[in-house]
Amino acid sequence: RLPNSRLIGLLKAGLSHENAEIRKKAVKLIPYYIADGSKLRELYLKLFFIESEDLSPTVRDIAKESLQRLEYKIFYFDIPIPIATINSPSPP
Repeated sequence: RLPNSRLIGLLKAGLSHENAEIRKKAVKLIPYYIADGSKLRELYLKLFFIESEDLSPTVRDIAKESLQRLEYKIFYFDIPIPIATINSPSPP
């Protein structure tokens, strides 16, 4: 088992990889492995950006599904997500 910080680092790297297959795999894995509210918010924003901006239609479709899974997870497990503030960074 990977430490959570290492896993998050690998997933973040996968989200910005030039290869669409790697991005697709990272996008699929996020809903299953992330439970930390602060990291979840950051990755949620990245998925939201990928859903609308990725060059690959397949990656965009999978990002949409992953966002739905994350929303279910947040609701079901009542995961606290830090709210955005005026100083919060925008999506990548």
